Amino acid sequence: MRRILFVDDDPAALERIREAVQCRHPDWEIEFAASGTKAWEKIVHTPFDVVVTDWDMPGMDGAELLFKVMHRNPQTVRIALSDQADRETLLQSLGPAHQHLSKWGDLEALMGTITRATKLRDLLANERLQGLVSHVLALPSMPDLYLELLEELRREEPSVQRIGQIISRDLGMSAKILQFVNSAFQGRAHPAAGIEEAVTFLGIETIKALVLSLQIFSLYSHASIEGFSFSELWTHSWTTGVLARRIAEAENLPAREADQAFLAGLLHDVGKLVLASGLPTQYQTALALRAKKQSALWEAEQTLFGCTHAEVGAYLLGLWGLPVPIVEAVAFHHVPAQGQNQGFDLVIAVHVANGLLHEKENAGSAQASSALDLDLLVCLGLQDRLPFWKEKASV
Repeated sequence: MRRILFVDDDPAALERIREAVQCRHPDWEIEFAASGTKAWEKIVHTPFDVVVTDWDMPGMDGAELLFKVMHRNPQTVRIALSDQADRETLLQSLGPAHQHLSKWGDLEALMGTITRATKLRDLLANERLQGLVSHVLALPSMPDLYLELLEELRREEPSVQRIGQIISRDLGMSAKILQFVNSAFQGRAHPAAGIEEAVTFLGIETIKALVLSLQIFSLYSHASIEGFSFSELWTHSWTTGVLARRIAEAENLPAREADQAFLAGLLHDVGKLVLASGLPTQYQTALALRAKKQSALWEAEQTLFGCTHAEVGAYLLGLWGLPVPIVEAVAFHHVPAQGQNQGFDLVIAVHVANGLLHEKENAGSAQASSALDLDLLVCLGLQDRLPFWKEKASV
């Protein structure tokens, strides 16, 4: 049973939500509060799986309420609603809210967002990790890329293309930009399929506000972890994205899906970034376990955490509202058979790109021998494509 709290000082808005939810989701346990203060009283008594709140309320507004929820119950999904489609409102919500939706938009979209968010929690059985992921406001970026972006933004005439190229080389910056631009609050018919498209839609001034004023991108400043290289993670992520796009293009996927294949490849290991930066000591233990058992890192993570970086990354990206195909490709890139495979798709593209790279990086090791799910490729009739993909990927 999912427990969901809706907060709004407008009785008509709450009644509208009540009727829609009771009709379509009788399995949800729903409660309502007419103010931020009353909502907080309920939350202190019993936590909720999801809190959906109006952003503009007298007294304790949506920002204050969601910040308090974030610190008390970090595993709670936090959704803000607003009828003011201005840039400043959305910028301010980037911290406390996982997603910011239009208050008077399609209620089906709101219920779909809640459904996807609660289903994602099933991927991540570890409540401590749910709290860790839900508490993430920004992901660390590579210092060189961050400084390169600052330099471009401070030019008299910054280049949208150049800004897009810089951001697309960094998984932390890319994930945050996509969270912002793909919010249903932006009113887009289709989610952005590429970073340059997202930057073009947002505009230079919004990017400047995100980077210079709100500082939603942060530099990596944590202690080093023996056996784990953050620069190698960035390089592997970028290369996986490039290979996934090449493979998708080789299979004649539309350009938009090929762009999504790049993003999914770029972000496939974002869960490693969350775990290594949020739980460095425990992640060091996972690395030691991998070395001791000569296993894949994701298998060591499964033993230690009860889940892997794939589920952690998918949970974060899903909370941030990234497109479902990207979230699924991240979630299943090590175990593609757990996806809804009916043929070649983004899951297969990222799995193959990642597998081919790992085989190259770990030649002769246990990880290399188990990098690709050859049985699934045979089942889908794709085994004969593997040599062609290797050729296209120049591996």
